[in-house]
Amino acid sequence: MTLDFRMVNSLGLLAIAVIQVSALVVQLGMGELPCTLCLLQRLAFFGVGLGLMLNVLYGIKTRHYAIIGTMAVFGAAISMRQILLHILPSDPGFAIAVDGFHFYTWAFIFFVCILLICLWVMANGTQYSDTGFIALRHQPLFNKVTVSTVGALLLFDGLLVFAQCGIDECHTFHYWILQFFKTSA
Repeated sequence: MTLDFRMVNSLGLLAIAVIQVSALVVQLGMGELPCTLCLLQRLAFFGVGLGLMLNVLYGIKTRHYAIIGTMAVFGAAISMRQILLHILPSDPGFAIAVDGFHFYTWAFIFFVCILLICLWVMANGTQYSDTGFIALRHQPLFNKVTVSTVGALLLFDGLLVFAQCGIDECHTFHYWILQFFKTSA
């Protein structure tokens, strides 16, 4: 039985979608706006997703894995920066904690795992005999769903970032765009 590496990359896209939806639930459901470093971590996850999408659509290529690896290193560096900002025992951290770890700590763990998996998969030479580009409409249903979901999440998250930051610096206390809808009392 041969391993379908496009399907493996789709499973990776599903994981990216779950991570991004979790972040959106905290942001929209719990009302916690992401900080600038959190937004950069989301960007890094989307960069990983871009590499995975390219593998699903255009075939398995080392340059796509290079995108995944580069974005995983970038995300790990941003996550580590945030961890180090909150390393003091008296520091409560930023945002909520899940199983004792804040989201930026989980992000660091995920980025390191992504990098290790990426390196392991790149070492498997059988995947590079792929056929090349396959249009999304000719992909299996699972691949269609994961690529479309991550694409839609990217657009939605981009709109939320614009609503929060606009053309100004980002902050965590209100949405930038809401200032235009305030009524004067």
